[in-house]
Amino acid sequence: MICVPDVARALDWYVSIGFKELNRFDDDGLVNFGMVAFGKAELMLNVHGKSGPHDVSLWFYTDQVDALYEVLKSRRIQAAQAELAGMASDQLGVEFEQDIEDMFYGARQFCTRDLNGYQLYFIGDRD
Repeated sequence: MICVPDVARALDWYVSIGFKELNRFDDDGLVNFGMVAFGKAELMLNVHGKSGPHDVSLWFYTDQVDALYEVLKSRRIQAAQAELAGMASDQLGVEFEQDIEDMFYGARQFCTRDLNGYQLYFIGDRD
């Protein structure tokens, strides 16, 4: 579970990059808890978090690491184009911490940051 300042916004962001929304709960119209899944991994989102870099990194295994990287990289380009055109683009943007690369330990991976500053590593097998 990670804590975020705006659960509804975080749920929408995770869904926008390919996660599946599992649950969304609110109290008097304020979404205060939610869950998303990426494959078999599930992530819970709770309120009272802060934006900014965190000392937590989340790792997600995928057999589609290259395809996912290409999709997210193209979203980064779309966000830059939207910003240049004067349109809001915060839902599109993906901030990369590490471009895709083959690691010495036999994996292929890349890292992004979510809209609240959490590192998300996507890792798969090298071909």
